[in-house]
Amino acid sequence: MVVAALGYAGAARLFVVPPVAFAPSRPFGDLRAEECGDDQFLAEVRRQREVLFVPLAQIPSHVQRSLLDQEDRLFYIHSGVNWELVWRALGRNIAAGEVRYGASTLTMQLARELFLDKQRRLLRKLREMAYALQLERQLDKAQILELYLNVVHWGPGLRGIGAASCYYFGIPPAELSPEQSTRLVALLPSPERLGESLRQELRSGPTPVVAGS
Repeated sequence: MVVAALGYAGAARLFVVPPVAFAPSRPFGDLRAEECGDDQFLAEVRRQREVLFVPLAQIPSHVQRSLLDQEDRLFYIHSGVNWELVWRALGRNIAAGEVRYGASTLTMQLARELFLDKQRRLLRKLREMAYALQLERQLDKAQILELYLNVVHWGPGLRGIGAASCYYFGIPPAELSPEQSTRLVALLPSPERLGESLRQELRSGPTPVVAGS
């Protein structure tokens, strides 16, 4: 009886997603345009790891397309887990003798950001999949996409597209161009390293062209 109870408790811990309790630090609509490019304000946002929440309606469609093209092209088709990719990654991990490939969907990445650490362990991956399936039952696709864009890490101390857009380009997300959107999304695989490189590049400006060269 005790063993069975422990078994049920373990299953509950694995398959029942914690409640999504997300309160943005500050609604993006409360920001003035001049604040977005203010280095002192942005330094405080990074220090506090503030989330400047941006509704999906204020995030351009080309930002959303860039994200899904890179991270999860079947986002609107799967139910949280892309099983074909999971089985493919499983075979590659077995061949490698360790967990190297994750096959994470956007929903699985969101589950990891909200509830889990980022260590490559089999139990964490199982929980990530279980939580993703639960999130898809509790939220619609638009809510998942909105939440992802507002909690994912975009660089050192940066959470969410509101802070990232301000930090890198000095503008709110609604003003991002398609090229800026692509560059921003490209940071996601390694935001800490790639983010600082992009920041330095943008601050230094284009290389001047020397006449006659």
